[in-house]
Amino acid sequence: MVAPQPLSVRATLEQSLALIGIPADRIDDLEERIRLYNSFKLDDMSPVEAAKSVKIPTFLYQVHDDVMTRPSDIQAMFDNIPIEEKKLFWIKGTSRRWDGYTYFAKDPSQMLDWFNTYMSFGWKMGTG
Repeated sequence: MVAPQPLSVRATLEQSLALIGIPADRIDDLEERIRLYNSFKLDDMSPVEAAKSVKIPTFLYQVHDDVMTRPSDIQAMFDNIPIEEKKLFWIKGTSRRWDGYTYFAKDPSQMLDWFNTYMSFGWKMGTG
């Protein structure tokens, strides 16, 4: 699996509130309104905990200074993936999220190496 720039709802909403000048303590009000609409708390919709169930080779990549998230959130997702066949690549030198989506168009070598390693017929889960 290649997971480009995954987002947690809480981190994204907290970052969004900060960008428009709404105090951080208002996240609880927003969370309650969302919960009333869909019955889920923000953390219930987070890929951070779900990452603990990932059992396939996973390559995450993320713009390190993306204004829509925090590096600690992405790192937590990566750390929760319980297998050895994983990789996290930080795209640095920009804060523009879109640069993450176009990064491998300029230099696809890492992604091609990943696919070559884990999409070949000789690879089996748990054997490397």
